[in-house]
Amino acid sequence: MKIFYDKNEFVYSSVGNIRFFLYNPSDDKLVYPLPVTGYLSGRKQKYRTQRYKYEPNAKFILHSDGLELKGAKSF
Repeated sequence: MKIFYDKNEFVYSSVGNIRFFLYNPSDDKLVYPLPVTGYLSGRKQKYRTQRYKYEPNAKFILHSDGLELKGAKSF
């Protein structure tokens, strides 16, 4: 993840067991990019890097495995 504070956006590559959720209140949408299998899987992967805008009062959760998160939008 790389954040560009001056543009209110960030770039994210979802790889392996890292999960990411973004909630922008004006859209009332929860963004959840699907992860790509990590490099330890032994298979050659094509990684996707995506750019997201965030707004004031936006919320995000970034976590590894081991956290069972049900109803992420309520958080």
